[in-house]
Amino acid sequence: MLDEIIKFVGGSALLLACVAWLLRSLTKYLLEKDVAQFQETLRVELQRREFVFSRYHDKLIEILAELYRKMVAAGRVVEEYISSMGTAYSDGLPEAASTVASFKEYYQEHRIWFDKDTRDLVDALLAEHSLFYLFAHAKQLQDAGLGKEWVPEKLRSLWERAREDLPLVEAKLEARFRQLVGHHEESQA
Repeated sequence: MLDEIIKFVGGSALLLACVAWLLRSLTKYLLEKDVAQFQETLRVELQRREFVFSRYHDKLIEILAELYRKMVAAGRVVEEYISSMGTAYSDGLPEAASTVASFKEYYQEHRIWFDKDTRDLVDALLAEHSLFYLFAHAKQLQDAGLGKEWVPEKLRSLWERAREDLPLVEAKLEARFRQLVGHHEESQA
């Protein structure tokens, strides 16, 4: 009888060990399979996100390049108009206004692409341009005999301010553009 109990317990233990080994092997196989599927899913998602980010970054750089080109063109025509104090270049006001309007329109169409800091800088630059054109148009009205006497003083004051402020705002905006495209320059103290 003891032999039979030992045989039964030994056989049961052997059978239990075999079942435990099979369960462990099956669990390991299923977990490895799940981990492999999860890794593949992560790899595919990572590639997709890299592609989307790359496309986003490419588009952002394209928009920044065009906005920067328009900003420089607007700054150039405004500087030419300011330098002439509105006399020799008085025919240039429509061209300057059109160039700044093109800059503003492009920016407004692509404003969604920029963070708050960049939007604030572009808005400040456009505010400087808008104020300048307000007085430039007032001077044209005065030259046509429709304006007020205070315009030359205000315009001269505005030209002085524009010569100081516009380059500062443009420089801040240029630095922000460089930061957005990944050109982090060391600040000079």
